[in-house]
Amino acid sequence: MHLNLKMIEQYLFLGNKWNKRQAYFYNAPWKEQNLESLETAENCYRTALHYWTAAKEWAGKARARRFYFINLPRVQFWEDEALRIENGGLDYEKIINRELALLQKVRERFQAMRNYSTPVF
Repeated sequence: MHLNLKMIEQYLFLGNKWNKRQAYFYNAPWKEQNLESLETAENCYRTALHYWTAAKEWAGKARARRFYFINLPRVQFWEDEALRIENGGLDYEKIINRELALLQKVRERFQAMRNYSTPVF
């Protein structure tokens, strides 16, 4: 579960690197490159969503009654993560879906731009 959460964080960081967040008018000459960048960011976010599904599954397994006797002080944080996932306090799906919605809005703005071969002054 913990490894899946770390993979989610890494894919979110990577997706954030490729996500443009805003479609500025002066980026119109590089519209195609920006759309490719958004595609890469979307792939990263979708991969993170896959890891979230696995993390939820493992959190459910970790919270099973048969493992209550195990008490490892060094992984107490992992137990807290499992509880937060189960209670809804940690919900990467909500974060990822918000990022995907924002990415779609930016993509639509880029697609609506006219494609200038040279900047117009």
